[in-house]
Order: sequence, then structure tokens, then C-alpha cells
Amino acid sequence: MRRTNSHSTLLAFAAIGVFAYGVEHWRSRTAARAGRSERERFAALGLCLVGPDGARRVDHVDETRQRLRRLAMDTSLTPSPTWIDDCLPLARALTVEGAAVDVTGRPGAARTQVARRARELTRAMSRVGLVWQVRAGDAETDLDLVAELLARTAAEIDLATGGGMVFESKGRRAPAVTPMPTPVTIDLPGLFPLPLGSPRRFLVGTPAPAISAVSLGLGAPTVVVRARDEARVWSLGPSGLVRVLPEDGRGDGLSPVLLDGVDAALGVARIAAPPAGVDPTGVRLDGVVRDGVFWLGEAVRGQGPVLARLPVAGREPATAVRLLQSSVSSTEDERIAVGEGTAAVFAAYTTPEGDGAAVRVVRATGGARAAVLPVPVPDAWRTRDRRPGLTMCRTGATLWLAVTGRDQWRLATVDGAAAREVWSARPGPGRRFDEAATLRCDAGGLLLHGRERPRSSPVVWCGARGCGSVEAPATPQPVDLPVYVTPTAQGGRRMHPEWPQRFARTAHGTVLSARASGTIVGVQRRGAGDGAWGDERVLLDAAATQHGALVQGVELYSDATRVLLVVTTAGGLHLLETRDEGRSWHGPTE
Repeated sequence: MRRTNSHSTLLAFAAIGVFAYGVEHWRSRTAARAGRSERERFAALGLCLVGPDGARRVDHVDETRQRLRRLAMDTSLTPSPTWIDDCLPLARALTVEGAAVDVTGRPGAARTQVARRARELTRAMSRVGLVWQVRAGDAETDLDLVAELLARTAAEIDLATGGGMVFESKGRRAPAVTPMPTPVTIDLPGLFPLPLGSPRRFLVGTPAPAISAVSLGLGAPTVVVRARDEARVWSLGPSGLVRVLPEDGRGDGLSPVLLDGVDAALGVARIAAPPAGVDPTGVRLDGVVRDGVFWLGEAVRGQGPVLARLPVAGREPATAVRLLQSSVSSTEDERIAVGEGTAAVFAAYTTPEGDGAAVRVVRATGGARAAVLPVPVPDAWRTRDRRPGLTMCRTGATLWLAVTGRDQWRLATVDGAAAREVWSARPGPGRRFDEAATLRCDAGGLLLHGRERPRSSPVVWCGARGCGSVEAPATPQPVDLPVYVTPTAQGGRRMHPEWPQRFARTAHGTVLSARASGTIVGVQRRGAGDGAWGDERVLLDAAATQHGALVQGVELYSDATRVLLVVTTAGGLHLLETRDEGRSWHGPTE
């Protein structure tokens, strides 16, 4: 009886041992097969997401993030599948295989989370792939998460399988990308490029405004500080930057007023500054210097437009003429613009008329006192409600006047005989043009585009062959994009309706558009014979190396041979140029 029980016990232990050996043999073979399969699947996913070079360094999260952002910059802005969508089946297969890796781990070993990490990675990829807004400048949270989860999933697989990753050139690869051009960077953070200058010399400033001139010549760019004064009020126009400074202590109650050009201060005089209680946004200034006289146009809220004759040198007294004799509204801001023609100085201003306003033009007469003569304007130059923007500049012998209202834009030539309208456009149904416009004149002609709402306004140019226009490129602006904000002279923050979009036109008729959108700056081109804008190319990604970095300002400068792109970020002033109509970009060289 004892022999029989002992025999049964031995048989039972032997059966248990055989079963345990069989289970462990199955587990080890299954674990090896699952681990090898998981490593291969992860290698295929890494190859698909970031390419062969990036896949070998997925444990370097920041490098992976930069690689993903660079790939994002080359995706289309139109809603369409991205390379991430093509990688989603690989991620889902990785999740399924990860469950097999987790359940076949060694008894007593630390529990692995391959399936969980792979599932989180798949979910993060799905969000980015289905709502791909990084290319349009949206927040980059999803890209950071994808890069981090790639590294975590790789660590879990390595922990579970005890082997390194297998990276062979198999399966779908991430798209090849064109390297971004390397800009020339100047350590001038916080200075905004002003729409005044050329590719060889331009102005930058702050809202105070402190002003510096940047010159590009042989060697490195040079920066010359032009002014560090804190202006009470200031306005920027095609003729230059007009600044009214605080009183200088002479006791006469007058304040210095300066007209700064690209190369030097053009005019310095003294005026009675606007009252301290007037909001600086309610003061309009413009001016030109002709024959040693600084002609200053000023419109202060509640006081109406004035044209002042301020001798720059000599002992002639300063005089002024009030252009509007009737009472003016204390809530509506009248507009004024001053321009220099071939034989005289002209001023355009708004005047209340009925429920709206009318535009008037006058010519300054000769002599030692400010006096003006009216210049005929078309009867149709009336608006129903708001005041239109007014800007004047000169190309060769032609003085141009731009009248930019919400319901119509007009361009006219001005001389002593009349103001003659040569181009006009009205917005389509449901649209409104931008009242604030940027007007620039050079030897090649005139360029006009919107400043605050550039996407809703046309891009207009005039030259020897007349005037033409195109619609601004229809670029999407995500609703969750950060608001474009710039500092004010009083230390506040001003919010703008749109991120900046700037334009330039080359001597061959190519129109270039540069737009900032959160973290990126993209450029589009439209040749003289093209029927539409080309694809956008991202030239600068402010957040590529610094998380959350935003573009602070952007401007284009052009001449007969090149176009210069200037971008301000927290890292400084970045310069790129093109000399082949926007086909290629590089750091500026002589």
C-alpha cells in the first residue's frame, strides 16, 4: 500500500514537472516570437513616422520632436491625409502585439506596459493625423506627446524583450523633407521690422518707439541706434516715422517733433504737443520735408486736421492752417495724409459730411506762411459712416493717394489741377476691406495691401503699365491659434484681428506673400502670368528648438534684384533673401 501511494505521488510530481516545462517552453518561445515581432513592428513604425535616421534615436525626445515638426512643415494646408495617417495601421498592430508581450513575461519579473504605451501612442497619433493643425501654426502639444510616447514605448519593449531595437530599411518610410534655409540672425529680440526701407537698409523699432537702422553690406549686418526717446505720440507712413517727444525743458510749452527716414532724421521742429488727456490712438501724424520746410499734418481727436509749416533751419516762424473750420466730433477720428509732388506739397484729409465723411485735397502755396488751395476731387469720394484710411507716396513724378475704406478702395494721382482716380475696387457680398492699409512706393511703382485684415483685402500695384490687383492668398487661420499681440507705447498689449501678412512685388511682376501664423512664417509666390498662388513653403519655424516660441513680427523689403524677409522672434531678428523671384531662399549676401 505504501509502495502504491509513493508511485502515485511520483507520477503526479512528474506530470506537474512536465506541464510546467511545457508551459515555460511555450512561454519562452511565444515571448521570443512576440518580442521579435514587437521590435520589428516598432522599427517599421519608427521608419514610417520619423524616417531611418530619426528612428534610430527615438530615445532622444527633443530630436524626434524637431524631426516631426520639420515633416509637418512640408505637409499640405488643405484637409488631406498626412504621412501620420499612413502610419496608423502599424501603430494599431503594435498595440495588439504588445498585449502578447505583456502576458508572456517571465514569472516574478516586473510587469511591463507595452500594450498600454502602444495604445496611448496610437491615440496620440490619431489625434494629430485626423486634426493636423501644426502645419498651420497651431499649438504643438500633440507632437510633443507623440515624441514622448515613442520613447516610452521603445523603453517598455526593450524592458520586456531584453533586446535592442531592430532598425532595418523595411516598409514605408517617412517622406523626405527639404531643409529649411538658414537665416542670418541678429541678436535684437523685441525689435519689430517697420515697413520702411529696402533690402539693403531698413528700420526696426519698438512701440515706444526706439529706432535702429539695420544695414546689409559686405560682411555681417550692422545695426545703428537712431533713437531711444520715448515718444508721446507717433505715426508711421510712406514718408517716414513722425514722433512727438516730451517737452525738452525750454519752458515755452513746445515739444520736439521729428521725421525719421531710413537713412537719417529728415526734419526736426517744435510744436504744441497734443493734450496729455488725448489717447495716442486718437492722433494722426504725417509729414514731408521740402526745401528746408517740414510740412506736418496733424489730426487730433476732437480738434480736426491741421497742416503746419515748420522751417527746419533759419528764423522763419512756424505757422499752421486749420483745414477744417467747422466743429468736429469728439468720438470720430479724422484722417490726414501729406505728400510731396513735383512742384508742391499736398495734403488729403477727411471732413464730416452728413452721416459719413468726405475726402478733401489741398495744395500748399509758396511763401513764408502756411496757406492752402483746394484741389478738385471726384464727387463720389464720400463714405456712409466710417472714415477711410488716407496715405500718400510718390513714384518718380507721380504723387499717389490711396483712399481705403471698408466698402471701397481707391487709388488716385494728385497734382495741382485735380485728384484723378485711376483704380478702384469694391468687396464682394459679405466682405469688408481693411481700412488700415500699407502703401509703399519705390522706383518700380506702388504696392498697396491691407495691414490689420490683409486676408480680406486685395493686393494692388501700379507702375508704368497701369494698375492691377490680385486677391490675397486664402490661407486658413485655426480658431484656436493664439491671438496676435504686440506691446504698446504705454506698456500695454494690443490684440490684432489677424496674424501679419506682408507682400512684395519684384521687377518681373512676381508677387510674394509672407505670413506669420503662430510659430511659423510661410511664403507663397504668384508669377506675372500665373492664375493662382503657389503652394506655401515654410521658411522659419520659431518653435523648432524652443517650445511655444511665437513669431513677433514679419516684413518684406524688395528692390530690382532681391526680396528680403525679416522675422522677429524671442531669439532675435532673422534675415532671409531671394534673388530668383522667391524660388529659393538663403541668408543675405552681397
